[in-house]
Amino acid sequence: MGEYSGFFAGVNLLWAQQGFDNTKIILPNAIKDKFIVRIDDEAFANKSQLKLIILGTRVRAIGDKAFYKCTNLDYMELPKKCCYIGYSSFEGCNNLTRVTMLGVGHISENAFKDCKNLKQVMLSEKCATIEKNAFFNCNDLTILAPENSYAANYARKNGFSLNVINSEDEMEKRAKNG
Repeated sequence: MGEYSGFFAGVNLLWAQQGFDNTKIILPNAIKDKFIVRIDDEAFANKSQLKLIILGTRVRAIGDKAFYKCTNLDYMELPKKCCYIGYSSFEGCNNLTRVTMLGVGHISENAFKDCKNLKQVMLSEKCATIEKNAFFNCNDLTILAPENSYAANYARKNGFSLNVINSEDEMEKRAKNG
């Protein structure tokens, strides 16, 4: 599976194993009866061949630069338990077009900086913090979020398009159908 370490009551994935299909990674929920709860800093940084990653449902945090310059990654759906996106986590993911983050409460500085093709980010009412330049140079971005939520106010304040989604059922439906 790769290298990992203990992290509170779970596993912190440090890096992915060499010699695997470099375009697709499907992470299990657990390794040796320990849940994968965090993707470590720079775990997949500069893996330009990576097109798809499916995270286990127990991941709660994405470390700094975890997917930095994964230039062929095109879609990311974060588990509902994932509440934290680290500094520059997805910076420079040029082909990333859509991200669903229904459990995220905090998006760090430069998290999606220079994701020039990022068109859609879906956030729920759980999002309470988006740091400066989190979406810098994402010029065609539309944020999908509940009315009067922090994310909706952030979109308006920072000049991003906003598509209001008020029901959780509608969010789930859109997350599944794109």
